[in-house]
Amino acid sequence: MKSLIKIFAMFIMMSFASMVIAPLKSNAQVSVSFQVFYDDLSPYGNWVYYSNHGYVWIPDYGSDFVPYHSNGYWAYTDYGWTWVSYYRWGWAPFHYGRWAYDDMYGWFWVPDDVWGPAWVSWRMGPGYYGWVPLGPGVTFGFAIGGSYNPPSNYWVFVNSSYMGSTNIYQYYSPRTSNSDYISNSQVVNNTYKNNYIAGPKKEDVEKTGGKDIKQVSIKERDKPGQSIGNNELSIYKPNIAKGKDENVKPAKVTELKEVKPVSERKGQKTSDNGNDIKKKEPVLNKEHEPKKEMKKDQAPVKEKKEIGKQPTKKEVEPKMNENKNKEVQPHKENKIKEEKPPKMVQPKMNENKNVPNQPPKEIKRQEKPPRMVQPNTNPNQNPGSQPHHNKGGQQKRPR
Repeated sequence: MKSLIKIFAMFIMMSFASMVIAPLKSNAQVSVSFQVFYDDLSPYGNWVYYSNHGYVWIPDYGSDFVPYHSNGYWAYTDYGWTWVSYYRWGWAPFHYGRWAYDDMYGWFWVPDDVWGPAWVSWRMGPGYYGWVPLGPGVTFGFAIGGSYNPPSNYWVFVNSSYMGSTNIYQYYSPRTSNSDYISNSQVVNNTYKNNYIAGPKKEDVEKTGGKDIKQVSIKERDKPGQSIGNNELSIYKPNIAKGKDENVKPAKVTELKEVKPVSERKGQKTSDNGNDIKKKEPVLNKEHEPKKEMKKDQAPVKEKKEIGKQPTKKEVEPKMNENKNKEVQPHKENKIKEEKPPKMVQPKMNENKNVPNQPPKEIKRQEKPPRMVQPNTNPNQNPGSQPHHNKGGQQKRPR
């Protein structure tokens, strides 16, 4: 009798377990539609209907925004080099779909249904690596075959020593040398299980960069977002069913003519009030700020302490001139005029950001490709972060 009771009890427990486990298993396999993109990205840009691409997303940033360039870095994961974005919405546009550039509206994102560590094409040269976003319709097979040739100023190049650095965007090489870097480099055709572009091999980067690269594991999370810590990248990467519901669309679709041109939009935001990845774009510390040039017999002027603010001549004038040129005061930073980028030329990046002054020697060396300069060990100098230079090699004084 006791044995029959035990058998009956086990039967009930197994039945109950199957009822609990089955829904969990089915939920993990449920696919979502493009609606997840439309809803999660709407607060950070405009969804518009773009000819030949359908609904595309234009991020609400100025001309200093560039995909796989701004506010993020490369981490080596189970899938190869994976872009880790500091933007709260970065889980989607940097791992699904493709990016394209419009002369009037800047970069825009075309959604797609396949996840990847990053949809870029890679190149490598003597002491440096470069990458460029894949355009709409460009497959990774086409890219690794060497047939993908976007404009040279779409590329980003950096010294191999900075691969894996969380502040890699401080060390990008000037884009004026991109053509030479491209002509003296080769396509990286390394893939992950023939499904994704993995980028440079870990051992190659360690050899050329002279440092060990830590591998980060990827963990799937159950809601939009991303976070990184303890050598683990937790990121939302659902299965997207492209044709699951043909009626899905953005809750708000903006007319393209109503979107502000990229040259008229405000400068790049760095945080978006995001709580997932807390690291922001770097700001200059006091030791990075250039020393103020004082005129003879002039008493020092007490200035406001503001992180990332570089002193200008106007800020050290005598107090009787304080009411002049109010547009350069720190609280009026949005009045700095942005120039409209010329047709088919990559938008100027981080031109007005907190970039430390560079000595002419380092600037001159950066402009002699194809061999990229080794990383500057002096923390007070930043040879690779300035994308624009004047003819004489001297950096323009910030306004």
